[in-house]
Amino acid sequence: METIAALIIGIPLILYSYLFVAQESFIFRPQPLTTETIEEAKKETPLAEEVTLITPDKTTLHGWFVRPDLVKPNLQKPATTPVPLIIYFGGNSEEITWFTSISKNFEGFAVATLNYRGFGKSTGKAGESEFFRDSEFIYDTFSKLPEIDATKIIIMGRSIGTCVAVHLSANRKILGTVLLSPLDSMKAVASKHMPFVPVGTLLRHNFNSLELAPKVKTPLFTLIAEDDKIVPPKHSLRLADAWQGVVRIKKYKDTHHNNIIHAGGLWDDINKFIQELYSDEFFLKPKTEENKPEKTRKE
Repeated sequence: METIAALIIGIPLILYSYLFVAQESFIFRPQPLTTETIEEAKKETPLAEEVTLITPDKTTLHGWFVRPDLVKPNLQKPATTPVPLIIYFGGNSEEITWFTSISKNFEGFAVATLNYRGFGKSTGKAGESEFFRDSEFIYDTFSKLPEIDATKIIIMGRSIGTCVAVHLSANRKILGTVLLSPLDSMKAVASKHMPFVPVGTLLRHNFNSLELAPKVKTPLFTLIAEDDKIVPPKHSLRLADAWQGVVRIKKYKDTHHNNIIHAGGLWDDINKFIQELYSDEFFLKPKTEENKPEKTRKE
């Protein structure tokens, strides 16, 4: 009986200790960046420039800045009017160079995307607080460029990158937020997958977007994969419901967590949402008792 009791007590303790110590390897899965991938990106997207930022703590963040093609047929140089900017944050196992090709969907926009610490050619160690600090540094750096219109910055995130996007939307001036497969919190999602583990006690990286959502008033577009088993739709809907600003939601059939980016019409839908940020009064009118827009629009 003592042996059985020891096993009953000891095995969970060993498991929990392992999960506590090794949780970074489950949450963050850095991907490498090869020379071949870099060359392919430059060839496919000639306007993509490699950029390297040095953070205040001397960490190197490597990524891309894609300037919009503003050259007109009768001009010899690009227009000088500041342009809007999209900043993209990837998933927990995503190297973001692929997004340079997606920039072609956003005519007239500049696009900035950098790898997290430890991902691609970025140095340092991944972590929640590091991700959040770096996102603010990235925003502050690019928003100050003379060619960028700092009043027209769109933040886009995917999976764990949605948590970074929500944090930035709550702490900087943002025109609109686009979230692909967003989670409400790491604790809620992890608890769903490990119901018998005291996740709240063990977790060091909370990524609690649900806590921030009521503080954010920017328009939100939430894109959900109907067959998402990693971040079930209910978690994304819970976040959207808590959002203070106007919300649009769209679900994509026959898609899951990893292939939603290939859903038919997805990038057109995002582009449409972004264009409406400038033209659709639904998004820009202040909420008043006389003219209070419906909070959530589902498609």
